[in-house]
Amino acid sequence: MVFQVNLLIYLYMAICICLLLFNLVYFARDFFKRKRDPEMVRKYMNKLCEMLETSGVEKISQKEEKFWTRKLSKSSGLILFQQAVEELEAKGKQEDIEKWVRNNRDLFYKLSSAYMKKRGMEKALMAYIIEQHHLCGPGARDPFALQMEWLVSDHSIYCRENALYALYAGGQPEHVIKAYHILTRMRIEHSSKMVTDGLLSFQGDRELLAEELWKNWTHYSTYYKICFVNFFRMISGNFTERLFVTSDFRRLYQYQIWIKFIGMFYKKISIFL
Repeated sequence: MVFQVNLLIYLYMAICICLLLFNLVYFARDFFKRKRDPEMVRKYMNKLCEMLETSGVEKISQKEEKFWTRKLSKSSGLILFQQAVEELEAKGKQEDIEKWVRNNRDLFYKLSSAYMKKRGMEKALMAYIIEQHHLCGPGARDPFALQMEWLVSDHSIYCRENALYALYAGGQPEHVIKAYHILTRMRIEHSSKMVTDGLLSFQGDRELLAEELWKNWTHYSTYYKICFVNFFRMISGNFTERLFVTSDFRRLYQYQIWIKFIGMFYKKISIFL
């Protein structure tokens, strides 16, 4: 019995020592990372400035492409690169950076293809980068748009939201239409507020987008129709009469009334819970 008690004490001490060592290593790693990150951002800024001065905004060489592929293949490197880009844009180089990114779409497409095979948060990060640099271009077969249309069906709300915003930033109504077809077909109900806010952030012709949504009205679920009605209401008054004559307008109205009623009922009973 004494042997067993001593064994438990030694085991407990060993666990405490392991936890202490783990915390020390974690804090040391975090400390050096905080010191290293600003330095890496400066290096990326210098590298980008050097390239812009020597070769301008033209397509980079294979050697430079290999360098950036190696550096940006990890999410930590991609985050630091984006920080460097944002600092350069704040210094007045936004136009040059945008041209450089557009001329090197192949590099970012290779990176995006690799990130689409990774975990959810890394895919969401890549979608954010695509949004920030407006990489989704025109045409039904645009490679970035196809990737984002695929990503909207992901189970992660972060992936879906960032993918939708990448499509909104592209300013092409056809891509947004296709994305909501996919969401309806997959029976995925994205946050209604996020849907309406996202549509309002569309960086193309919003009235043209509204018209395209209206043309495809019968293909969407009631859930998304309500989101689209809110979008129509905020950008134009041209859809009021059209909505009144639709056979499902009464159903949409009743649906909204029930949602509000359930919300009010839940708030009241939550007081007593």
